[in-house]
Formats: sequence, structure tokens, C-alpha cells
Amino acid sequence: MGETMKGAIAHIFNLDNLFLKMEPKVWVIDIRKPNKCLLKISKIEYDMIESNRYKGYGHIIKKNGKTIYLNEKLYQKFKDLEKDYIRFSFREFIDPLENNVKYEFDLSPLDYVDKLEGDIILTSTKGYTDNIGKLFEELKYLIKKRGYNISKIYHLNQSFFAQNTDENIQKIAYTIISNITGNIIKDNKIVEGSNEQYKEVLFYDSNFQTLEKLKIQLPLFMDFLESYNKELLNNVKLIQCNSNILKRFTHHRILEKYNSPGLIKTFKKFRNNT
Repeated sequence: MGETMKGAIAHIFNLDNLFLKMEPKVWVIDIRKPNKCLLKISKIEYDMIESNRYKGYGHIIKKNGKTIYLNEKLYQKFKDLEKDYIRFSFREFIDPLENNVKYEFDLSPLDYVDKLEGDIILTSTKGYTDNIGKLFEELKYLIKKRGYNISKIYHLNQSFFAQNTDENIQKIAYTIISNITGNIIKDNKIVEGSNEQYKEVLFYDSNFQTLEKLKIQLPLFMDFLESYNKELLNNVKLIQCNSNILKRFTHHRILEKYNSPGLIKTFKKFRNNT
């Protein structure tokens, strides 16, 4: 179903993790005075709390009847708060500019593209591009000023909270598969019509976990969509953009055979639900 191969390269950048550096914090608030920030914690710390990853540290507080596990550093911050009234707020994520979150643009991922021809394509959660507002327009201007035009933008999910979920990984995989095969994918199926087919697809991200999942799941999703093609898959590259100036880019090799029973079980469940 794919159209004639373009011969060009598709450079797909995950905007959620690239080009714009900002570190919004999760606020700990008192619901009686929700506009006042009691303390700030990182998103990583929040995720660790929510997933009970601090359970082995032995520091516990009760919030609204719920047990929260903390490490020593966080426990010292939380211990004097009125636990039944504390909540987490994501206002710096929802409106970073209004809340004076510091930011800077970083176009260094384009250093890899400078050596290769091709089209610039972005993937992002729509919530993220909405939340950064005018910064997104400024970023597009800076990319154009660098000498590149953005040919497509794929909005994969509405919420910025979906950035590294399994559902978002699936949609990134579908975006890659669509551009390397030339097929249109809708509702977990290949449908009539054709997308631009590229000779080579390079996907860029700074998130190690996302790339590790993709290198395992891409062949499985290709197989699930009945479009598995080893030759085409060999023309897909997963590239991690690093902050280390001595090793700016790391290649992740896609695994063609991965027989993890747990992963196979997950895909069987995924198939049955579609």
C-alpha cells in the first residue's frame, strides 16, 4: 500500500524530550490554600513516590489515609506538613511560562542532521505544545533559521502526562512504521491510502527508557500490523541524544528476535483488546 520510496531520510525528533530544556517542579500544596507552594519536588521524585519506589527506605507518612513512602531527604521536607491537607499540583507543567519556569533552547540534536539530507518531523503530546505556547512558535523559527523546515508534526496524545506511557510508545512506533513502509495506520490497522515512504527513518530522543522499549517493540508492532519487513527495519535507526559533549549520540540496535514470555503475553493481551 505504501507509495514509491522518496529516497530521502526522515529525521523524527521527540519534541517532548528535545530542543527545549526546562525543569518544571511538582508543587506540594495545602488544599486550604492551593495557590501557595509549600515545597517543590522534581518530577522524578514524584514518580518515585507514586510508584512506591521508596518503600524500602523505611520513612512513612500518612496522607488522607494513604501510606506514602519517602527517602530520608524527602521525609525531612514532608514530616512537619499537615499530612491530611497536602496535595500535589502540576501547575508548572500546565503553564510553565506563567509560573516563571526557566528554559533554554538546545538545537544540538540537529548536529546529526547536518551531515545528512532529509525531512525534519516532530512527534509530541499536544498537551506539551499547548503548554509551552509561544516557545513552540519560537522553536520552529529557530529550526527554520538553522536551515531546516519542519515537514510534519505528529501529535500523539492530548495529555503531557502520556509522554512515556506504553500507549505513547506504541504511537511513536506506528509513526516510525508508517514512514518507513509508506502505509497509513489507523485504529491499530493498516488502511487504504499511502503515506510518504522514506528510504531511511531516524528517530531521536534523549529518554533511554523510551528507546529501550522501542528497540524491542518495533519489530513486534510491525508483525502485529502484518507489515514486518526485515530490510525496511534495517533502515530504521534509534538515536539517543546525550548531554555528554564527548559522546553526543548513541545508537540503539533494534532487536529482531525477543522472546520474553512477559512481553509476548503483553502483546497477546494488546492484540485481543484491539
